[in-house]
Amino acid sequence: MNLQKPALTGLSFWMFCSSTECKGEEKVTQPPGDVILTQGQTATLNCTFTTTDSTPYLFWYKQEVNSYPKFILRRSRYVADNSPEFVKDRFDAELKDSSVPLMIQDLHVCDSAVYYCALRPTEGLPVQKDRSWFLSTAQLVCLGHDGFSLTTASPHIHG
Repeated sequence: MNLQKPALTGLSFWMFCSSTECKGEEKVTQPPGDVILTQGQTATLNCTFTTTDSTPYLFWYKQEVNSYPKFILRRSRYVADNSPEFVKDRFDAELKDSSVPLMIQDLHVCDSAVYYCALRPTEGLPVQKDRSWFLSTAQLVCLGHDGFSLTTASPHIHG
């Protein structure tokens, strides 16, 4: 599946379904609007979810311009792991009842990107062709001290 995302002018909500079994009980959302901060600040990217799964798995990904999404971290009631590239000292999330906000400490201009919050399908891992992942996106723009960002174009979703 090759999905192209239009130019991002604000916050977009995406739900990808690979079958006709998309149900209203599973949902991931983020508040509207870009997050614009300056170097050194802390960013909190909010993500709320609805699921019937008693042990949901939530994931965060970062997608830079002309690149694929990179895995940042996974959270569940029993698991809290980060990709080695995204150390917990800077990238962290706490799974709450219906949210999993991503906190990025000591922002760098290179943190500017689109961030995806994803909910694993209720049926469990591994994801099969007839299962759906539920995603939501947020654009983070980190301005340098000069007021400029390196990120000026929107990335694409590659399937």
